[in-house]
Amino acid sequence: MAAARIIKRRPLAARAVLPNAALTAEYHRRLADLIAEMRADVDRQVLAAYGGLSLPKATTAADAAPRPKGMTEAEVDKLMEEIDKRVGRIGRAWQTKSGRRAFDLAEWLVGRVDGYSSRAIREALKAAGFTVKIRNTPQITAAWNAAVKEGVALIRTISNEYMGQVGRAVWESASRGRDLHYLKEQLLSVGVRTERKAELLAKDQNNKATAALSRARYEDAGVTRAIWMHRSGSKQPRQTHIEMNGKPFDIAVGLYDKDVGREIQPAELYYCGCAMRPILPRDRRAGIE
Repeated sequence: MAAARIIKRRPLAARAVLPNAALTAEYHRRLADLIAEMRADVDRQVLAAYGGLSLPKATTAADAAPRPKGMTEAEVDKLMEEIDKRVGRIGRAWQTKSGRRAFDLAEWLVGRVDGYSSRAIREALKAAGFTVKIRNTPQITAAWNAAVKEGVALIRTISNEYMGQVGRAVWESASRGRDLHYLKEQLLSVGVRTERKAELLAKDQNNKATAALSRARYEDAGVTRAIWMHRSGSKQPRQTHIEMNGKPFDIAVGLYDKDVGREIQPAELYYCGCAMRPILPRDRRAGIE
């Protein structure tokens, strides 16, 4: 008598909700406008302040002495103190301003992402034969607020890092006795690096917000399991995430990443573009309402 054959049924999974590329582009444009405004104002103030400093005669490019040529240690200390005071005042003003603008930007993105992901979830479940009621619960509100808070923190990080690099550029220019032209070149370099980082941050924030809000919506609908879907967020994808592709996990817990030594969620780590496919009950009569 032939042995009974055990058939393993693959889990029924809805399609993944992926970040909206148009939202990423629009958010990047808005973030770039803020950075351009910050750069123009900071450059103007920093160059004006630098022009008012009493600097020593310019040294050669190869001179990497710890203090300007022809200045005593006390004079150097006084010069650096004046630089810190002027650049610090400009930086504090922009940190306050960028903090207010960061909240508006983050709130705009999260609101658009929530609307987009809610529609995408409804359509994905409908395609799989289920219906779901999209509602706002305390859990959804908490996820929404957390996404806004993280977005604000990331935007402020750009502003803080930018001002730190501006301060170092001024200090290095002054310590070597360089002129305004040299400092302008340094500030241009700092600005270009900041703009490149903003482009990466816009994509990363959209990934994070989409993943977090989609996860909250699915949990609220009663979906507890999902399948990891690897999507590279950079030119050098994480090997562990490639290995995690296709593996099921509990949505409330995440999947273990051996490189970081803990469970993580799709798109949680910096520049991670991974997503998830929710595992649905096979009995469509059960519904997910």
